[in-house]
Amino acid sequence: MTSMKAKPDFAVIGAMRAGTTQLYEMLRMVPGICVAEMKETDYFCSSQSVAKGDDWYARQFVEKDSLWGDISPNYAKTDVNPEAPDLLHSANPDMKLFFLARDPVSRAVSHYKMSYYLEKDLPDPQQLLSTWAGQHILHASLYHTCLVPFWDRFGDEVTIVDFNALVSKPEQTVGHICRTLGLDQTVAPLEAEQAANSFEELSRRPDWWNELRESAVGERLRGSLPRPLVNMAKKHLALSTPKPPPPPFPEDVIEEMKERLAPDAERFRETTGLPFDQWSI
Repeated sequence: MTSMKAKPDFAVIGAMRAGTTQLYEMLRMVPGICVAEMKETDYFCSSQSVAKGDDWYARQFVEKDSLWGDISPNYAKTDVNPEAPDLLHSANPDMKLFFLARDPVSRAVSHYKMSYYLEKDLPDPQQLLSTWAGQHILHASLYHTCLVPFWDRFGDEVTIVDFNALVSKPEQTVGHICRTLGLDQTVAPLEAEQAANSFEELSRRPDWWNELRESAVGERLRGSLPRPLVNMAKKHLALSTPKPPPPPFPEDVIEEMKERLAPDAERFRETTGLPFDQWSI
């Protein structure tokens, strides 16, 4: 039997390593909003993911009468998930989308550091940009390029959220998101749980946990366990000694990243009308 409602009212589509986990934890505490128990459902990444069915998706939302929010930054990775804009639009053409924008270079470096703790055989920063992994990391920082298919389908329903504002003024930023969603309320001071996926947490995550997370069994567990229980498991299963830190980025690699990312950043500013004057490019 198909659930009566199996579509999100809004989605946070990215960017990865731009505060989506912090925002997820904060939105969990806002009355009238229900975010998916499984952060990053990735349900609309591909036709294969959608094939899990509406019932599977509806089970991610425990408050049936609240606004449903899907926080999955992989949706904006249009190089590997080109179906996402169409699948989201097909599910709900009136859906509101939010995109968190962080300094593109800082985001890419943070993306590499996270991948360093999660993946094996990641290229050294000096060789990174000549590999597929490096191209993928850079693509996720090409915000204008990634958002064009979403703008084409959703137009003004795409709201840009400044990462710096989320960090420095979290209540005001979440309040703006609530008003955009039609929730006319004052957001009280929010204290999210310590954000998951911090480098401290990632450095203490066992390799078997990372492998389990990416497996079919791990996906089923993440899709069925309450989020607080998942966060508790991460804390209790952490390694006592952190893994070695990732290698630093040489200055010449940083400069090449700036050169490659700057034209897209300028188009992003022109399209959004936002200055992002704290960015390095």
